[in-house]
Amino acid sequence: MRLKLERGRPGQDGSSGEPAFLGPLRPLLLSVELVLLFLALPLIYALLRPPLHIFGVLWTIAGGCAVSLLLDRRFERSRLWGSRDFLKHMKVVLARFVPVALVTVASVWAFLPEQLFALPRERPGLWALILVAYPWVSVYPQGIVYRAFVFHRYKPLLGERWPMVIASGFLFAYSHIVFRNWPAVALTLLGGLLFAATYRRTRSLLVCLVEHALYGLLMFTVGLGRYLYLSM
Repeated sequence: MRLKLERGRPGQDGSSGEPAFLGPLRPLLLSVELVLLFLALPLIYALLRPPLHIFGVLWTIAGGCAVSLLLDRRFERSRLWGSRDFLKHMKVVLARFVPVALVTVASVWAFLPEQLFALPRERPGLWALILVAYPWVSVYPQGIVYRAFVFHRYKPLLGERWPMVIASGFLFAYSHIVFRNWPAVALTLLGGLLFAATYRRTRSLLVCLVEHALYGLLMFTVGLGRYLYLSM
């Protein structure tokens, strides 16, 4: 009995033209891949603390995800940036961010007053470096992995609606177990759901980059950044 090995056209299920005999196994293979890459790998890193800098791991994974997306004929490359209607989308982002920022500052002032603006007060040089580098060194690679790649790669499993948004937000938050503190996971769960919803609405990593950077830099500025930093 001969196996059917010809490569078919990319289908509407998010496939990229893999051998036809793998079609029935695709959901299982994607599920195993998701578990290994997004659940097992962060847990192993958190438990073993290997001598690998977290950014090196992030950049390696983001690079692999970017190559996978660029090689997939079904992926719209414009989504890796996406500046269409940027100003219109930013109005929505800022309308949410301003009240959240005010509430966050007030909450830190009320419950953790000694931490409020600790980083810019005590280490202004480091704070300035974070303001410049954080969006590109940390935020954009995470956007590639947890928004662009997850939404495209696992569409056959989760669709494109709210199950995907929830999965993207959960996986993003779960990855922060590497910091070994519950505030990191709690804060990033809220952010992850928000960023995933923004990506679903805009299909723009640029909008997500700005939104993610705003909230992340807010955390570092008001004194909550210590929960999101891993000292090696």
